[in-house]
Amino acid sequence: MFFLRFRSYLFLVLPALGVCIGIGYISYTDLLSLGEKALAERMLYIALLTFLFLLILAVSTWKESQRNLRELERIIEINRLTGNLPEKRLDRFGKFGNDLKLLYYELNDLSRKRQLRILSQNSLIEGLVDFIDSSILVLDLTGQVLFVNEKFLKTEEVELSQIQGKSIAEILPELDFKEILLEMSRTHAPLETTSQKELIRFYPIHGPSQDIVYFIMDFGKKSVLTLSELWRPREGKKYPEQTGEKVNKGFFSRIRSLGRKQKQLAENTKNGA
Repeated sequence: MFFLRFRSYLFLVLPALGVCIGIGYISYTDLLSLGEKALAERMLYIALLTFLFLLILAVSTWKESQRNLRELERIIEINRLTGNLPEKRLDRFGKFGNDLKLLYYELNDLSRKRQLRILSQNSLIEGLVDFIDSSILVLDLTGQVLFVNEKFLKTEEVELSQIQGKSIAEILPELDFKEILLEMSRTHAPLETTSQKELIRFYPIHGPSQDIVYFIMDFGKKSVLTLSELWRPREGKKYPEQTGEKVNKGFFSRIRSLGRKQKQLAENTKNGA
């Protein structure tokens, strides 16, 4: 089983063939100058046979490498289309094929665990959203509705399939979501607007790098989140869009930041006591 790069393979094969021909030619000329014509011709004949053998071996090895590569590409294509791994086809690759199987199973297990974690998180979010006694929609950055709580469905008398997965532009065509997105990306603060004389509040949800990743739309008459209390700690914070600075996402930077936060929390607890 071989997988070879063309340039690297030529770099190995051509010098070997050149050395073979060179040794044969030098031996032939040296022996011929000594008057050993029969021995010189024999050495030249052996050098030519060795050259042909190496050339045939090199071509066969390259063809075998290309066949293995095409077979591996077919296995990848079958897995991409069907989601199944043709294990018997990998058996021809020997130990390398067994390593590929093991890697495939490990990646599948990691993907399954990640999918279960995402489903669990989604279920948690849906449960938390349903506990809110106000009409709530959760949107992504494109305006697509990700979560809808029971209060919204009961208030608007609609089914979940009519709302979830739809764009907010389809639900509220008079709402300029792009303008809202631009404004909240600039301020990183909640925003209030009206649609059909109804007050709507948008709350940004920030990711680890302080970028906005989701929006909460609140249709309740009473604000679910108190703007003055919830967002006061964020008023003094400068975001990358406002300062032009690049967010440091390094591992050690996050560890240092976490350490500072824990230290500050300990000091606040001590002062409070």
